[in-house]
Order: sequence, then C-alpha cells, then structure tokens
Amino acid sequence: MEAGTSGKHVLCEKPVGIIVEEVDALENAVAVSGRVLQVGGTRARPAINEAIVM
Repeated sequence: MEAGTSGKHVLCEKPVGIIVEEVDALENAVAVSGRVLQVGGTRARPAINEAIVM
C-alpha cells in the first residue's frame, strides 16, 4: 500500500491481498497516483508449462 501512495509503479505477486478490501484500496491508491499496478505469477507446474510450449 505504501508504494501505491508514494507515486511508484507496483508489482505484486499473487495473492495481492488477503481480503477484497485490501486489493481495492491498493488499486485505488495506484489509480489516484497515475501509476501502474501489475500482478505477477509463476508457473511452477512443469506439465502445464510443457503443454503451453507445445
């Protein structure tokens, strides 16, 4: 949340928050600052990764 209100771009890993209100607050803070909120995730399942490559 602090990064969102300090005017910085924010990259979060999943899960972004525990409750919906936390996520909404972060999203609103970033929107007001005019910055970007991006959510990243990893694909730690080799079988799925292999299927995607095919």
